[in-house]
Amino acid sequence: MNKLVLHFWSIPKTLALVFLTTPALTQNLDSIEKDLVETYASISSFFRIDYDSLQYYSQRFDEKISTYLEKYPATFKHPFVQLKEHCFIATSADGLLRIYSWDTWLGGTAHIFKSIAQFQSGEAIFLEEIGGMGFFSEIYPVKTRQKTFYLAVSHGIFSTADAGQSLEAFFIEQNELRLVELFNIKGKMSTSISFEFDFYSVVEHPERPLKLIKYDEQKKIIAIPVIANNGAVTELFSRYRFNGRYFEMLK
Repeated sequence: MNKLVLHFWSIPKTLALVFLTTPALTQNLDSIEKDLVETYASISSFFRIDYDSLQYYSQRFDEKISTYLEKYPATFKHPFVQLKEHCFIATSADGLLRIYSWDTWLGGTAHIFKSIAQFQSGEAIFLEEIGGMGFFSEIYPVKTRQKTFYLAVSHGIFSTADAGQSLEAFFIEQNELRLVELFNIKGKMSTSISFEFDFYSVVEHPERPLKLIKYDEQKKIIAIPVIANNGAVTELFSRYRFNGRYFEMLK
């Protein structure tokens, strides 16, 4: 993960909250969203038509969204209703972590996604590029007495039929977003749980993105689907429960 930028609030928090709701700033954020939507539309319009133009606008969108998120920390609370129609924006329930993901359209049937995490640490808003299987759709906070962990659901598209999902574990500490080994998988600690599957085995699921990974926030239990040898998603699940330190498989 590469840290891109940070921005400190230049006024007290109570005043900052008022500042975020001023009409002038709201109008400015709406203009930012409009620009991002129009730039992203240019990317998809050149897909399979003009690769040079596709590369150009993909880079332009990358530069613009990074610059806007850095220059305007108020974007952290902006709903981005129109942008969500083109990109994925996942926000944790506590409002402290948000991940923006988008398809660069530079791949073929294997889609290439980019993701930027925006998060709050103290009175500051930070920005980091993050990896993952693909795009992020959901973020689940896991609170303990000492800190809060974040489970981020990532989706990969490797071909028309081949897909994958992953659960990535993060936490915010000392102004950084860090991966954390939160899963005990057969005695080995890992920062993620992932699996690949045949998309056509679940193509009739109505929801998009597919919600194959389930999380019970009250019981703190993760359910990961069991994948058959042929790649089909079965109705069986492997379950992991949080024991106060990490997630371990239930027998």
